[in-house]
Amino acid sequence: MFEYDRAGSEFPPREREKALSDLTIEPMPIPVKAAASELAAHGGILTVDLGALAANYRQLGKLAPESEIAGVVKARAYGLGLEPVARTLAVSGCRTFFVAEAAEGRALRTLLPDASIYVLNGLLAGAGAAYVAHGLRPCLSSLSEIEEWAHQSKAAGTPLPAALHFDTGINRLGLTRDETDRLLSGGPLLAGIEVTLV
Repeated sequence: MFEYDRAGSEFPPREREKALSDLTIEPMPIPVKAAASELAAHGGILTVDLGALAANYRQLGKLAPESEIAGVVKARAYGLGLEPVARTLAVSGCRTFFVAEAAEGRALRTLLPDASIYVLNGLLAGAGAAYVAHGLRPCLSSLSEIEEWAHQSKAAGTPLPAALHFDTGINRLGLTRDETDRLLSGGPLLAGIEVTLV
């Protein structure tokens, strides 16, 4: 069971008022009579301090003033609630977000129509048009994904933004060393793609 503390002490007064007016999620109060049964049913109550989240985001901005700091809100913001977490970050100045799947990106787009939204799991075959329709930016992790996004850019008649994801040794997602060599050898692989992140 979750409840949200939206008026954390770390919010400056003007920001607190904006955050409170922009957030639409309401805390989930537990009626006094039902408190024991609710607690038993859920095993506990987690209070998410959105004020602390905003303060942490601002602190990161102070520590890296020349950097853009993104919010990773995959898996419903790691189970804390996509809407309250994403809106709090947006009110705090976050303009770039990462999700794992395109469906998460579509949900986030309805909340934050002007945000830059990257999909970590790349571009599934045939999904390019849906990414464009929802303004999603794939993290391209293979040559086939790059080729598909370049094709989608050509069809759109404009360069489309995307991130390039390289395998840095964890052996998960990312362009392999051979793919990277091929990509760097020149050629038109990135034609029509606006590489916004690496």
